[in-house]
Amino acid sequence: MRKIKKYLALFISGAIITGLLAGCGTASNTESVETASEAEPVSKYEPTEENENQELVMNDQPESSYWFPTELLNWNPEEDKDLEFNKSMIPLAKRADREILTPVNSTQNKDTNIMAISIMNSSTSGNAPNGLNKVGCNTFSYWQYIDTLVYWGGSSGEGLIVPPSPDVTDAAHKNGVKSIGTVFFPQDTHGGKLEWMEEFLVKDESGSFPMVDKLIQVAELYGFDGWFINPETEGTKEAPLNAEHAVAMREFISAYKAKAPSLDIIYYDSMTIDGNMDWQNALTEKNIDYMTYEGSPVSDSMFLNFWWTDEEYVEEELLKASSDMALANGIDPYAVYAGVDIQSEGFLTPIQWNLFESSPTSTYTSLGLYCPNWAYSSSSDMEDFMNKENAIWVNSMGDPSVAVSATEPTRWKGISSYAVERTSITALPFITNFNMGNGYSFFIKGEQASRLDWNNRSLSDIPPTYRFLMNHEGSNSLKASFDVSTAYYGGNSLKLYGSMDADTVSEITLYSADLPITGNTVFTTTAKADVPTKLNALIQWDDGSSEVIPGDTSITKDWTTVTFDLSASTGKKIRKLSYQLSCEEAVTGYSFNFGNITITDTPVPQVSTVSDVTAVGTEFDEDAMYAGIRLSWKSDVPAAYYEVYRINENGSRSLLGVSNKTNFYINTLPRTDETNRSNLEVIPVTETLQSGTGASVSVEWPDNSLPKAGFTADKTLIAPGESVTFKSNCSVNTDSVTWTLSGSSSETSSEENPCVTYAQAGIYPVFITAVNSSGEAAAGFENYIVVSDSVSEGLLLLSGGKPTEATAYVNDNEAPPFAVDGDVTKKWCATGTPPHELTIDLGEVKTVSAVDIFHAEAGGEGSDMNTKAYTISVSEDGTSFEQVTSITRNTLGTTHDTFAPALARFIKLSIIKPTQGSDTAARIYEVEVYGIDGLVE
Repeated sequence: MRKIKKYLALFISGAIITGLLAGCGTASNTESVETASEAEPVSKYEPTEENENQELVMNDQPESSYWFPTELLNWNPEEDKDLEFNKSMIPLAKRADREILTPVNSTQNKDTNIMAISIMNSSTSGNAPNGLNKVGCNTFSYWQYIDTLVYWGGSSGEGLIVPPSPDVTDAAHKNGVKSIGTVFFPQDTHGGKLEWMEEFLVKDESGSFPMVDKLIQVAELYGFDGWFINPETEGTKEAPLNAEHAVAMREFISAYKAKAPSLDIIYYDSMTIDGNMDWQNALTEKNIDYMTYEGSPVSDSMFLNFWWTDEEYVEEELLKASSDMALANGIDPYAVYAGVDIQSEGFLTPIQWNLFESSPTSTYTSLGLYCPNWAYSSSSDMEDFMNKENAIWVNSMGDPSVAVSATEPTRWKGISSYAVERTSITALPFITNFNMGNGYSFFIKGEQASRLDWNNRSLSDIPPTYRFLMNHEGSNSLKASFDVSTAYYGGNSLKLYGSMDADTVSEITLYSADLPITGNTVFTTTAKADVPTKLNALIQWDDGSSEVIPGDTSITKDWTTVTFDLSASTGKKIRKLSYQLSCEEAVTGYSFNFGNITITDTPVPQVSTVSDVTAVGTEFDEDAMYAGIRLSWKSDVPAAYYEVYRINENGSRSLLGVSNKTNFYINTLPRTDETNRSNLEVIPVTETLQSGTGASVSVEWPDNSLPKAGFTADKTLIAPGESVTFKSNCSVNTDSVTWTLSGSSSETSSEENPCVTYAQAGIYPVFITAVNSSGEAAAGFENYIVVSDSVSEGLLLLSGGKPTEATAYVNDNEAPPFAVDGDVTKKWCATGTPPHELTIDLGEVKTVSAVDIFHAEAGGEGSDMNTKAYTISVSEDGTSFEQVTSITRNTLGTTHDTFAPALARFIKLSIIKPTQGSDTAARIYEVEVYGIDGLVE
C-alpha cells in the first residue's frame, strides 16, 4: 500500500469548550478617554456573569519573577515589562510591642517566634502577580501567629532565585509579617548543578559579589524583606561541594548584611562550613559560622533541619543543645528555628514537643513550619481548607484559650499553644471588610457586582486575631466561620450561626490591638442578621478596664451600619475589640454576618482622580473570542482600591476586577458583542468606599466574523464495521457544521460530534464545513480513515520497551527509557531550553495512527506541569521526519492524539512548551504508540 500523506495540524479537541487556550499576540488600537464625572451608583452596575473560560490563562499575562543565577546577574529592571506588576504596594506594618500582649492560654510564650516556609503558589513559574479569575488560592489567614513568611519556590526546571509574589507580600505586610524570598540550590537528584552555586558566589575584579547587589536591588524594588538561602547541592564525585564554596557562602552573607542591614538573611541548616551537605538538625560547631564569625554576626537567623524530633535523636536533646550553643556565642536562641515538616501529614505529623519545650511556658528555640500550605493543597474545598488551617494554627478544639494537654506527647498542639497572638492594629484608620483575598463573587457595598471567581491576596484584610473566642449566656449557641456567599466589600464576610435565647447575650472577641482614640475618631460596624439584633461593642482599654458601648441602631436583615460613640474615650487605646449580640425573641437557625468594621479619625477621606488609562499590552486567542489586556493608569493620590469595569452597550458597568495598584491584568475578557470594541473604565475608591473620578480606554478587537473549521477523530485505523466518533473543533462563532463522511454509514451529517461506521475496507476522506452569518470555512483530508482487515484484532501497543533517545535528561533516574517502560510512576524528565525531543525506535517500519501521552498530572504532579504545546513526527529512516500532530494548548494530564495512518519506524515527540507556565522542564511519564505490525493490507 502506498504511504498515506499526513494532514495539517488541527485544533486540539474541545479547546474552547473545555478551557484550553493558546493566545496569539495581536496588535490593537486603544484610545484613552477621560471622564469628568464621578462613578455611577452601584444600581447602575450589571453583575459580571461567570466566564465559562475563567480557568484559562493568556500567554501574555504578567508573571511573578524567578531566575537562574546568570539570568538575575544579567537582569535589567528597566527592560522588564512585568516590573510594575511585581511591586508590593503595602509597607511592613508596625506590630504592637509584645510586652503589652496578654496570653489567652497558660502555655503561650511571648519570646517564641514562628516562621512559616510555605508554598503560596503551586509552582515557581506561571504565577500572576495579583491573582486571576479563579477562586483557588492559598489564602493563608493566620498571620497573628507568625513573624516571618518564607515564600517557598525554586526548581531546576524553572529557576532558583524566587522573590515573593506581590500579593503575598501585601498580605503579609498588612499584618506586620516579614515576607522573604528563596534562593534554592537543589540536590543533584532533583537536577541541582554545582555550577549554579558557583555562578551565584562569583566575585568581580574588586573582590565583591555582584549577586549581593542584585538580591538587594530586587528586594528593594519589589518591596519585600530579605532572602532565605537553602544550599543543598552536593556536586559530583569529579567536582564535589567543598570548603571553598562554604567559606564563600559565609563571606557572601556577611557582605550582604554589611550593605543591607535592614534586609534579612535566613540560612538553612544544610551545607556545613567545611563544605559538606550534612544536615545538623541543631546549631553546632559545623554551622555556627553562618550565624556568627569571629565575634561578628552573619545571618539573622537559622532554620534547623527537621530530624531533631526523630526517635534516633531524642536522647541528644538537639534543641536544648542549640539553645546552649546560641547563648554561649552571644546569639539569641529565638533566632534559631526548629524545623517541623508537615508537608505530607499536616496536623497528623507526630512531633516530640517535649524536646522543644524548655518549661510549660517557654521553648528552647523558635519554631519553623515547613509547608503549612498542606492545609490548602490537601483540601477538597474552601471549608475544608479553613478547618485544617484552624487545626494547625489554633488547635483541634478551634479555641485558642484552651491549653492543649501533654497526655499524648506527640499529638499536634496547635501553634496557639506556643505563640501569643500578634497584632498590627496600632494606628488609625483600622478598616476591615473580612475579605480573605478570594471569592466566588465580588460585592460592593453589599451588592453583588460580579459573579466571576477571583483571587487577589493584595485585597485581603486583617483577619480576626482570635479564631474564635466566644462566650454565651443561657442556652445561646453560636459558631463562627467565613461566609463565601455574601460580603459587604470583596468576597467574604464573618458569619455567626446557631440559636439564641430571648434577651440573652452572646459575646465574640475578634481583635487584639494597640489602637489610639482621638477626638475625631468615628467607630462604625456594618452587619446584617435574619432577625433584629442589638449589637454592642465591648472594648478592653489599655488601662485594663472594659466598657460596653451601645450601638445607635439595631441590625436588620439588610446591611446596617451601627455607630458607637467613642467621644468620651479620647486618649485611650483599644487593646481588645469584642461584640455583644442579643435578640428580643428566641430563634433557632439564627444567622448574623459582620461585613465591615471602620475605626477612623478622618471623616472625609481624600478621593482620587484617575487619568491616562492605557492598554499597554493586548493579545487575543486565535479565534479572537477572548482577550488578555494589561492596563495601567495614573492617579493623583493613591487610592485603596481601583475598580476595573467593562462599560456595556446599554451604559451599565460590569466589574472585571479590583487592584490596589495603578495597573491590572484582565485575563480572558470575553467578546460580548459584535462592535469589535471594548470600553473599559477604572474607578478609584477610598478605604471607606467613596468613589473618586475615573477614566476610560477603548480596546479594538480583530474582526473574527468568519468561522474556523477543524476536527479530530477518536481513531483513524479500524476494521470493517467498526465505528468512528468525530468531534468538531470549529471556532465558537460557528452557527452550524456540515460533515462529508464518504463511505460511512452517514455520508453527510450536521451533528456536532457524529458517530459513523465504515462497512468496507478502503481509504476514506473526511471534510467539515463551519458556517455562520458571515460566511463559511472548510477543513479536511483525502486520506484520513483507513479501514482494513489487518486491524481485526485491534490496534497494538508498538512502543513498549523499545529503544529511546532524547536530546536531554536530568539523570539516570529520569532517563528516556522510563517513557516506554509501562510504569506511570516513572518519567523521562529533561531540563534546559526547549524543545526537548524524545525519539522511539519501533525496530522496523509499522503502520501507526495514534499516540497516548501521560503528562505530569498522570504521574501525580500538579496539573500546571502538564505539557502545553508539543508535536508528534514520524520517519521511516530516522533522518527525514514528517509532522503528523501539533498541539498548542493542552492542559490535560493524559492525551490521545490520532492522525491519518502513516508508515513509520521512528516516532519523535517534541516538547515545545513543557508546562502551563514558564517551567522549561519536560515531564513525560509514558508514551504509547498504537498501530499494527507491518503495512496495511
